[in-house]
Amino acid sequence: EEVGTGPVVLFLHGAVSDHRVWGGIRDRVAERHRFVAYDQRYFGPAEWPDEAAGFSVATHAEDLGAVIDALDAGPVHLVTWSYGGLVGLHAAMRHPEKFRSITHFEPTVSSLHAGLSGERAAIAQKFKSFGPMAEALQAGEEGDAVRRLIEAVFQLAPGEAEQHSDLAQQMWDDNARTLPPFLEAVAAVQPIGCEGLAGIEVPTLVMQGSDAYVLDAMMADEVVRCQPNATGLVLEGTNHGGPVQDRAAFIEAVLSFIESTDSP
Repeated sequence: EEVGTGPVVLFLHGAVSDHRVWGGIRDRVAERHRFVAYDQRYFGPAEWPDEAAGFSVATHAEDLGAVIDALDAGPVHLVTWSYGGLVGLHAAMRHPEKFRSITHFEPTVSSLHAGLSGERAAIAQKFKSFGPMAEALQAGEEGDAVRRLIEAVFQLAPGEAEQHSDLAQQMWDDNARTLPPFLEAVAAVQPIGCEGLAGIEVPTLVMQGSDAYVLDAMMADEVVRCQPNATGLVLEGTNHGGPVQDRAAFIEAVLSFIESTDSP
């Protein structure tokens, strides 16, 4: 999806979603920029070319680079969320020249919290609510598993996911099949360490919600600590769902950062 003219701002979605998750901010971005969002391979409603044989972080990172090349607009401003941040970091480590700036919202990079003080308690705090998702997945109920995952990640009450919009329900239904290969891909990914991130000199903003899980905050803080040109920002009153929980504050922070990097 493309709207607007000007510098390219490329949006990269996270797990069990697709380009539609950015619909609420598209028009604001397109006022002064060229908004671009796409469905990562295997995500979205399109028919799969195979049984997710190529589903991996490496594949998605390579695809991101190919999309940027196809846009033929020089380095782009990248905006990621969650799993999209993991993909974006892998792409930026390989091809930093493709990015003018990068904004992450709570990038999911589990290797970064390994060995940190408080890690065990942080893992327990986050994953104590993931039981219903695991049970649904084991029972083969992928649609139910996705909704239980949404509730766990965004700290919602049991059953609250079913109360979200028809658009959200359709997007989750379309992407329910991606949950098993996604979990496998994340478990198999090549770990990222501080030494890898240190080579990314692209101006980077790393956002986190004020009510983020401790584990998610730890990962965001580590990206800021490890990258030479990264800064952190807290989005008040939000958790991992910040880009939709406070769309206005999120996109204003993104655009302000982009404009600061475009200034001479």
